[in-house]
Amino acid sequence: MHNNEKKRTMKTKETYRIVEETNGWISRRDIRLNGKCKIVLAEGLDLREAQKKLLDKFNEEYETAFINWGLACGYLRHRIESAFTKSDGTRCFSLDSRYFKIELEDSEK
Repeated sequence: MHNNEKKRTMKTKETYRIVEETNGWISRRDIRLNGKCKIVLAEGLDLREAQKKLLDKFNEEYETAFINWGLACGYLRHRIESAFTKSDGTRCFSLDSRYFKIELEDSEK
């Protein structure tokens, strides 16, 4: 085994989760949030699974049927809300003061 192969096999698999964050005013009024400003929607995902689930959530929230993230981002181009991809491959979007994003599982819960 070459050194590069050893490094790849020794590296632990990163897992991701999808979270929804909002402000206190919305969290107290949205029964789904039950007064919490941050909830976990899905966890234990690899990056590809998390990206797919976030696109599904985008389509659900915006009542659209986009097949890829680029189309979803283009849909919001001329709106107040935003959607983007970070350099590490994680993605996020906003809707009515609510933020849906992919984050590493070992980050702050």
